[in-house]
Amino acid sequence: MFKGHPKDVHPQQYHDFVLLFLHFSDCSCVPLKDFVMSESMRKVDLLKAACCVAGADGETSEPERRMLQRLADDSGIGAASLAAMIECAETDERFLETQFRVAVAKPREALQLLFKMAIVDGRLRKEEAVMLKRLSKRLKVQSAQFDAWLKQSIDRAKKKSARNSK
Repeated sequence: MFKGHPKDVHPQQYHDFVLLFLHFSDCSCVPLKDFVMSESMRKVDLLKAACCVAGADGETSEPERRMLQRLADDSGIGAASLAAMIECAETDERFLETQFRVAVAKPREALQLLFKMAIVDGRLRKEEAVMLKRLSKRLKVQSAQFDAWLKQSIDRAKKKSARNSK
């Protein structure tokens, strides 16, 4: 992947390599107690989880793709890496198992983003709800809390939709 002396590697190439490595590895060689997640890694982790939600039904709608693109831009993820994440989320059930290996410091914030992803196309499919529930368990969110946060997100989306249709 890299040719020449390491000091000649462009920072973006190195960044892309590290992100791809993290994307396709299970990071099991890193003891979780010794692992500190940076803000950029947290954003990538959330992007991968958002891909899982968007692709839970086997397809990613255009509104979902636009939201994923915004998240990817915010995370510094290139188009090829995003396309690979979307494809994995749509076709590989094992992709979910790589999500949230590191506890997210702000589970409510993470789930609200994922709820928004699930309903960005105007509907919450059964597969998306199941994926959200699985991800919430990985975040160690209690079922009652998950249900309350999901209801709040749906209510907010309905109010926003009603305002926009006036």
